[in-house]
Amino acid sequence: MLSEEQQQKTHLFSSFFYRRLTQKQSRRQTNEDQANMSLPERRHSRVKTWTRHVDIFSKDFIIVPINESAHWYLAIICFPWLQKPIVAAKTVKEEQDSTSTPASNSTSESTEAALQSSEGSQESAAEEKPKTPAQTKTAAKAAARILKSSTYIAKQPCILIFDSLSGLGRSGVVRTLREYIQTEWNMRKGSTEGMRLYDKDNMRGANPKCPQQTNFSDCGIYVLQYVECFFRSPIKDYGIPMNLSNWFEESEAKHKREDLRLLILGLQQELNPDLKYDPTKDGCLPELPTAATSLDESMDASQSSSS
Repeated sequence: MLSEEQQQKTHLFSSFFYRRLTQKQSRRQTNEDQANMSLPERRHSRVKTWTRHVDIFSKDFIIVPINESAHWYLAIICFPWLQKPIVAAKTVKEEQDSTSTPASNSTSESTEAALQSSEGSQESAAEEKPKTPAQTKTAAKAAARILKSSTYIAKQPCILIFDSLSGLGRSGVVRTLREYIQTEWNMRKGSTEGMRLYDKDNMRGANPKCPQQTNFSDCGIYVLQYVECFFRSPIKDYGIPMNLSNWFEESEAKHKREDLRLLILGLQQELNPDLKYDPTKDGCLPELPTAATSLDESMDASQSSSS
């Protein structure tokens, strides 16, 4: 279950949202106003009422389940209110974990050393011999590596695609969702907060490396597992590329159907403790009429048994 704070910072679109957003219309279905719109504006017009009671720019995460060609996958729009990444300093433990070697200095000391090596102090500059352009470039690269190793991207406006059958390009999905966010801002916020640009530079798209299904029937199960892990084991570093291959074990996804069954039965018992209805007969599924049995014969048999 999500905490109250997580619920307030998350918006979940219906599984019909993306289908409606990308639904093709014939010329006969297009009205005069839509004929003068750009493609992103026409798409937005089909779903503009879906957010009339919610400000998606006040959310950290917008979850979009997608079904295309009988395959489920997941898109999560992260931090649409941000204009640029937020960089944070790693703790000493995080630096040790990322390098797998003991850290001799604190993060602040590492950062300070990097700045000194890239810029140099005025005192040392007076004493040392002038560096050649090649030496200066090498020193700058070394400083950048130190800075990068001591910092991480805590938040970044981006669109993440989680697909349990990787290998299929989803750049078109990222572009469509980015255009939707741009149009939503223009329509809802542009006149009061000014125009903002959502493009591939300030809202990047990525396909994190994530656990993959081992058959052709569990895509929906993996979508549910991705969402669960997204909140249970939150992403700490939004740097791209992103490796989440150890996010969860395959066995966890395999047991998801049973977990859902127990959850539904538990909720049924909680909400209707006096309900005695059992969907099965003595623990067995009821017999269904065969293809050779007519509907009338089935109804007659049912009426005879009840009388």
